[in-house]
Amino acid sequence: ANISFENYKVNDDGDYEIYGDIWGSQSYHPQHHHKLYSVNLKLYREGLPGEVTVMIYAAEDDEPIGSALVTGATDGDTLTTDSGGEWREITFPSQIELIPGLSYAIVVHITGGSGVQNLHWLYDGTAPLYYRGMYAISTNGGDSWSAWITRDFMFEELGRSSGELQYGGCELVDLTFSDPNGEFTIRRFFKNNSGESRTVNEAGIYASGAHITALTHPGHTYSFCIAHDIVSPAVEVADSELLRVTYVPQITV
Repeated sequence: ANISFENYKVNDDGDYEIYGDIWGSQSYHPQHHHKLYSVNLKLYREGLPGEVTVMIYAAEDDEPIGSALVTGATDGDTLTTDSGGEWREITFPSQIELIPGLSYAIVVHITGGSGVQNLHWLYDGTAPLYYRGMYAISTNGGDSWSAWITRDFMFEELGRSSGELQYGGCELVDLTFSDPNGEFTIRRFFKNNSGESRTVNEAGIYASGAHITALTHPGHTYSFCIAHDIVSPAVEVADSELLRVTYVPQITV
């Protein structure tokens, strides 16, 4: 089954009108390697906008670049006319691999339309909390873009893990100290949502470092490996099965 990866689904307080050469885009940086199957967008219509085209692009500086990686569509004439919008899922005819560390953009437009026959894509324009991408607009059919760090469109991208186990949380327990030494237990959980069995040959722990504050790459963090081990014998993790990895760091002075 498809699961949600990157998304921003709360606090919409505005909408952007899309028609003709006026296009909208939302960039995002996936945290997990996965195959993209569909996107959910919060939309409403004015009049009869016709077919809505939704494309995925690679992005640079949070703006779409190159050619579309995959294209899908939905019937805009069946959208709600309520300005509160509705969530509409657009399924792509083929799947693409999304790679952590790379940037992608969801691009939305319609052919033709007017000030009374158009599409509206809802956004948060007050204090958006999605830090791995941003809103961008084009007024020339995607030839050039203007990105806004102060806005995020409402979106959700859905897919399936591609060869990796999805991180499912961490527990820190059993803290014991005998001055000045001590130890504690770290338990990390991973869910296999890849659709098939996976073999684990290595295990490790990465810790997040400081946030990068540059405007063009908000929300990115440095990370570093604090533990790495070969798993022998290898462990088979069936589809939908949960894997637990336990480490006991010891502090010795």
